[in-house]
Order: sequence, then C-alpha cells, then structure tokens
Amino acid sequence: MIEMKHLDIKFDNQIIFKNANFKTCPGKITGIIGKSGCGKTTFLKALIYQYSNQTLSIDEQVITDKNKEDYLLNYVSYIDQFGTFFENMKIREHFEFISQLKNQGFDQDKMLEMLHLVRLDNIDLSYFPSSLSIGQRKRFLIALAMYKDASIIIIDEPTASLDQENKEIILNLLQKLKKDNKYIIITTHDDFLIEHLDIVYEIENKQLYCHQGIKEVQKNLKIENTKHQRIKKYFFYKNQRQWFQFILVMLLGFIMTVSISTNISDSILQENQLANGIERANKAEVYTGKMNDAFFGNDGYFIGDQINNLDISDDELAQMKAIKHVKGVYPFDVFDTINQIQNVSTTSVYFQGNKVNFDYLQDGSPLVAPYYSFQNIKTNGKKLKGNAISQSLANKLGIDKDEKNFKISVEVYIPVQQYSYQGEMNESGLKAEMSQVLTKKVKLDLEVDHIISVDDYYNEFLSAGYTILMPEKSFYSLLNQYNNQTPDSLLDAKELNATITPYHSKNYVIEVDRINNLKIVEKEITKISKNLATYDQYNSVIDMTDIYKEERKGRYIYMVMVVLVAIVLYAMVQINALDDRKNEVKLLKLYGLNDKNVHSLINENGFVQLLLSLALGIPGFFIARKMGFFAVNDQSLIISLLLFFSIQIAVSIIIYILYLFYSKYFVKKVKQ
Repeated sequence: MIEMKHLDIKFDNQIIFKNANFKTCPGKITGIIGKSGCGKTTFLKALIYQYSNQTLSIDEQVITDKNKEDYLLNYVSYIDQFGTFFENMKIREHFEFISQLKNQGFDQDKMLEMLHLVRLDNIDLSYFPSSLSIGQRKRFLIALAMYKDASIIIIDEPTASLDQENKEIILNLLQKLKKDNKYIIITTHDDFLIEHLDIVYEIENKQLYCHQGIKEVQKNLKIENTKHQRIKKYFFYKNQRQWFQFILVMLLGFIMTVSISTNISDSILQENQLANGIERANKAEVYTGKMNDAFFGNDGYFIGDQINNLDISDDELAQMKAIKHVKGVYPFDVFDTINQIQNVSTTSVYFQGNKVNFDYLQDGSPLVAPYYSFQNIKTNGKKLKGNAISQSLANKLGIDKDEKNFKISVEVYIPVQQYSYQGEMNESGLKAEMSQVLTKKVKLDLEVDHIISVDDYYNEFLSAGYTILMPEKSFYSLLNQYNNQTPDSLLDAKELNATITPYHSKNYVIEVDRINNLKIVEKEITKISKNLATYDQYNSVIDMTDIYKEERKGRYIYMVMVVLVAIVLYAMVQINALDDRKNEVKLLKLYGLNDKNVHSLINENGFVQLLLSLALGIPGFFIARKMGFFAVNDQSLIISLLLFFSIQIAVSIIIYILYLFYSKYFVKKVKQ
C-alpha cells in the first residue's frame, strides 16, 4: 500500500495542500481529479518525494532522503503530461540507459516485447523520440516504464491532446498494468478515462477526498541502498544540436587555450632569451675601430670597412689598456671566403669530398673568425677547444649536429698587405684618408672539433650567418704566416701613389671585467679620439629584443582580442549548452540519480573537451610557430613545446575547474 500523511505544500503565500492524506493499493487504477490549478501535478510530485514536509510510505517502508534515490530508480516511473524524454538519446538508447542505471545487461528481446505491447513495433529505434507523435511518445514512455519493471506507474494527464483511438490504446495499457498488479496513479480531467478509474480522489479545499472505497492490500516492499556506478556510455548520448554545441565549445576552448598559451610561453621565451643574451654578453666584449671624418657613421659590425677604417696608433692602444675596468685589448680580424673588391660573389666549402656552394647575394658567405680564452665558450658543458663551426653552416653542409672531429676544406682571402692614400673631397668638404687591404687566396683544410649554436655562445657571427671559429693563437699564427706575401692583385695602388706596407690589425676586441662597466669603458674610449667607434654585444642583445617585442606588439594586441572574444563566446555557448539540458537533468533526478551523480555525467563533456583541446594543442603549437611565434628559440624546439604544453595544461585545467563550479551550481538549481 502507498500511504501519504500530513501533506502540507505552500508556494509563497498560496497554500496548495494542508494536512492532506492519501492511500491506494496495487492492481487498481487510481485517479486524481479536480479543477485546473488545484494541485494535481503538485500532488504527483509529492508521490515522487519532491517535498520533505510529508510522510510517504510504501508498504510500510517510509521514504526519506536516504532511500529516495533507490525508490525513484527501482520502483517508480513518472511520466509528465508533456511526455518528456531524454533529448540527447535515441529511442533504443533510452532502454540501454535504463539497463545501465540498474547495472543490468541490455535485453533487446524484452525491449521489443514492451514496444509490441504499446503498438510501436514499426518505429525506427535509431530515431530520437521527437520524431514520434504525442500519443506515440506517451506509449513509448509507458513501454520504458514496463521495461524498467517499475512497480509504481505515475502518469500526469495520460490522454491529454489525444484522439479517441489513442485514448483507447492508453486505457488498454493501463488495464494491462493493472492486471500485472502495479500501482497506477494518474491525473485526468478526461471523462472517458474517469469512467474506468477504480479509485478516485478529488482535490478540493486543499484536501484529497476519496469517492470510492479502498481495499487495503499489504505487500512487502523492501528498498535496498545501491550505489550508482559511473555510466561510461552516457557521453555518447547526444542529438545533433548537442554534438554541434560540444564541437563548438571544444573549438572555442582550443582557440582560447592555444592563444593564451602561445602568448604567455612566447613572452617567457623572449624574456629568457634576453636574460640568456645578457648572460652571454656578460663576457663583456667591446669591439672598437677608428673611422675617418669623411665616413664616420657608416659603421657595421666590423666598425668600418676596409676603405674607411683607419689605423689605431700605439699610443691610442696604450690609453685603452689604461682605462679602468679594461682587462685586455686584443687584435680582431676575419677571413672572408669572398673577395668583394674583385666582384667575387660565390664560394665553396668541401665536406667529405662533396662541394657545397654559397652565393653571397642570397645566403651570405662563410667567415673565419677568432675566439678568445676570456670568452669562455662552452659546448656540451665543456670549454671549447680547437676549431668549431656554427650550427647554420653545419646544416648547410649536411652535417649532423652531434658530429665531432670531421674535416672541411674552404678557400679564404687572408689579408697580407695594405696601403693608404688621400681620397677625394666629400659633400662636407672633408678629404678622407683612405685605406686598402690586399688579400691572398688560401685553401684551408680544417679539423673541426665541435658544432656550436647561439645557445652555446652569443655572437652575431653565429646568429647572422655561416661561421668558422678558430682559437686566437691559431688564427693569428695563420695570419702572420701569410703576412706581407704577394697578394692576388695589387689593384690600383701604384696609380694612387700609395705606399704598400705589411698588413696589421685595424679593429680590436676589449675584455671588460663587468657588464655594468661597458658604458663607462665605451665613453672613455670615445674620449681618446672622436674617430673611435665602439660596439658591444650587450647593447646589441637589448636592441634586438626590443625590436623583437615591438614587432610583436601588434600581434599581441590582436591575439588578446581573439582570446577575449573566445572567452566570451566560450562562456555563452557553454552556458547555453547547459541550459539546454535542464529537462535532461530533471529526468536524471527522476530516475534516482542524486546531484553528485548527475554532475558527474554532465561533466563528461567538459573533461572530453579538455582532452581534445590538449591533443589539438600540439598542431596548434606548430601553426603558431609558423606564424612567427617562438622565433627566439629556433634552436630549442623541445623546450618551447614543453613550455607551451605545460601552460596549456594549466590554462585548460583552470577553465575546466571553473566549468565544474558552474555546472555544479546549474545541476543544483534545476529542480525535479
């Protein structure tokens, strides 16, 4: 027997029931009648324990908050007047879902039998219930209730909006359930159905009045506590709209997380690049050279070219060495593989007998430069010894980055003689002292010990082109070996009445003991002579990074706008997607799932979106890299990827946690 005592229900100031009582027994069709708005539907919800201020017992077993979920799952089927179903599930999936809820295997024969009993043999089980007519939907839900083996069938207005044929079909189903000794409780205002009721309760004056006698039937109904296991398949229950919402939210989340991760990780890498550049430049190398008045300001990395570079006198060198914080002054030269004065534009380097060509106009040409012990260049954690080539040159020659102790052959132009002469007047009326360096073409067979990158040693030779580094002693030993030999061409020295002398260095590298003393040293050098120009790697690093940041400022603004738009759209679509599932959440609760279980099922969407977004993050990284991000760390692809992915994981988890909080609030606010 179902018995309800002391039912009190009030909404705001309106009293619906006051101390009402109700009894019914199985094997009877019990009807609730009354005027519209009297509380019929409210009473049915009381039967599924929607209100706590009541006493509801089933065969002397009192229903409480503790056993309410088992009661709804195992003993009750509630069908509202609208024939509400799971919009995210197809017809067949409804039956599968019931089996999963009850931890039972899906019984297809039983499903087909139930559909046959409700005269729905010919419907397509792969369709959503929305494809059914109103009458078919109610019959479908009755079949679902029978498949569930619910002992209590509660139906709100079972024949509303149905024609006579469908009314008779519904009545026959109710009578079959009656023969199966089920509790059948309905609300109705249909005279046709009222004529066939066994027990009639009328709602009037906030009370339930019984107009027919009740034969009490005792039946033991044992309610057991069961834990709902995670319904693994639930994620795949979606209609087309829900799949579209899921994909849209996932793509927006992907764009948002990738954009945020790209900007943050690229900014960190930039700052790291600047810090590393400053650390490398902390070797405090200052390059200096002397330029004549007519050409002052036309400086490059070598301070001046061969024509406008002047000799630095011994007295000037002595004054440089005497400057505070200067630890040493060393000559600085380079061997070029192309003699531009003779209009040579191509050169070759040989590796293992294979010739690799370089076009100065397209690629630049390899340079041979000295390195100094005070620079403390390290590769693989050890101080550099012997010859080395830059990573860019190794790539051009097809040499593996881990290769060691290999040979290359290269032809270089070594300076052997020089001469000076007076140039013509310039536009300012200055007559410049001109200088010309004469070179000899020499083939070098070099034993290379290491391949180094910008990460090993910051130097514009390495970052700008193809470089061969030689120890200072080896470099100047080679320079002195060919000094004052006959050059390949005397050019126009005789015509200019110039005096030819042995070559000597015109540029110098200065060792400074601290990075914060660079500016002091450079200022003191310019005091020696206004023609002395200086260059240091520290300021080059700062300038390079500032330029790099400035170039990306517009892109950052654009990406911030994209992220903000993505966040707004993501939130709107996600909230809309959840709001669309209100009826679904209500039904899940009617099937006995508590808020925690419903929350778990709803959150599967967010979890899968999180995983897919992370998976798409890898191609997203390479797309961002192709767009120009992470350029400062071309040699550190793995580090860039790991940093990007770590940030994306963190951002994605934060977004997922926010989603969890909102979905928890959403599930809690949805009432049955």
